[in-house]
Amino acid sequence: MTSTRHSQTQASRRSVLRALAATSLVPPVPVALAATATDDAARLRALIERSDAAADRLEALPRNARDRATSGAVFVDPLAPSTLAAQLANAERDWAALQLIRADRLPAVERIAYDVFAYRIRREIDRHRSGVARIQRLAPLDSSFGLHLEFPDYVSGAGAPFNDATDFEIGLERLSGFSGYLGSLQASLQEGLAAGYRQPEVVVRKVIAQAEALLAQPRDDNPLLAALKRWPASFDAATRARFERAYQARVEREALPAYARLRDYLQRDYLPQALAAPGRVAMRDGALVYAAELAHHT
Repeated sequence: MTSTRHSQTQASRRSVLRALAATSLVPPVPVALAATATDDAARLRALIERSDAAADRLEALPRNARDRATSGAVFVDPLAPSTLAAQLANAERDWAALQLIRADRLPAVERIAYDVFAYRIRREIDRHRSGVARIQRLAPLDSSFGLHLEFPDYVSGAGAPFNDATDFEIGLERLSGFSGYLGSLQASLQEGLAAGYRQPEVVVRKVIAQAEALLAQPRDDNPLLAALKRWPASFDAATRARFERAYQARVEREALPAYARLRDYLQRDYLPQALAAPGRVAMRDGALVYAAELAHHT
């Protein structure tokens, strides 16, 4: 559930920012406290914006792929230990910065935003310190919102821009990063089995079927090649031919073989060890993970 969880975390931050924008709801502040309240509110706004930007830098599917490519990696593997470490470091830094803001001086709307933001940060820190983040990394299959599903939707929809040659070059690098992620997914599952974490059979079978469905797509309908249907008007024939060869090679030599390896691993090695019972609770430490994920969605 890694990718979706991060997207929802960012959405919650943006909701807080929208609440802060509703300044018409802020009641009058006594003149003697106005300057202090304004300073604290400004610091809170800036902190939430910085936190949102830092979270986006760790997103596998960023809101602005062009900006991210200029300031960091085109694709961030959500299962990489370095990603988890960065998530915790960001949350701890946000918490430390939040302690410098006097909540009792904030106007009503900002105080609500402060409380919501503080709750989100504490929950993220707890997710890591309790071991839930590690368990989620070792049991990463998600047949509803997994990155193996979201990535094809992202590159074939409005999420990934293809407006010029730079966007197309970014798209190639993103494809390679995603192919590597599919290998990380398999490695995390293997590590999870060794640690005693087995996911439900029903989830495994669905992911196998999803991988098979993508592998069975004709080339012209493959969402990973959607860029080849979005040529900018500025591209001449030679540029189009160059990118067409590059995308087909990247998909056929990297992405599709990675899907096939994941499918084969799940079918051959993981499925025989999968849990017959459905749901997170049946898994080792399942109650802990289920409670954390339930809290995240409420």
